[in-house]
Amino acid sequence: MKSLWSCLVMLGMVVSGNAGAQIANPLAAESLTPAWSVSTADPMYINVYNMKNKLELVIFTDDLAPVGTRCEKGKVLKDVKFTVAFFIASDQIRNPERIIRKVKMKISRKSQTYLPRAVIVDSYDKDSRPENGQPIRLGKLQFTSPYSCHNLDGVEFKIYNLEVNGRDVPELKFRVEYLPANKD
Repeated sequence: MKSLWSCLVMLGMVVSGNAGAQIANPLAAESLTPAWSVSTADPMYINVYNMKNKLELVIFTDDLAPVGTRCEKGKVLKDVKFTVAFFIASDQIRNPERIIRKVKMKISRKSQTYLPRAVIVDSYDKDSRPENGQPIRLGKLQFTSPYSCHNLDGVEFKIYNLEVNGRDVPELKFRVEYLPANKD
């Protein structure tokens, strides 16, 4: 897994146009919250960063993406599970277990709203604390999405109730769009 800081370098390269041309993620994600930056430079993830709190979320998109392993043309999937991993800089954390236990998500499209329940896949392990300033993996949450594959256009995700060291972190809101394959 990439560190928070190497991902930020990659994000800077993608935003400036130096690296994104060769990487093909079938999903585009747009941050709707100024406090968060979103990158789809990796075809398997949506990386989201909050610089003020040195927090990174990695949203595994394999089962959501139109080219994912579970998507087939003409097939509609229901109850697709996807995972969100949480990372934080090692100098930012006092209560790592608390951060992911409070997280909530809202998934919306048009006038429909879905509130998936978070299932903790794994959580912070104090015995596996990284060395040399590497980010700490706080754990993974799994959510169920009502949308997947070719039904993602215009879907908005809102991740909220985040807290770092007793301070609220601004909610993360982003929109996902499907990028059709280039037709030559």
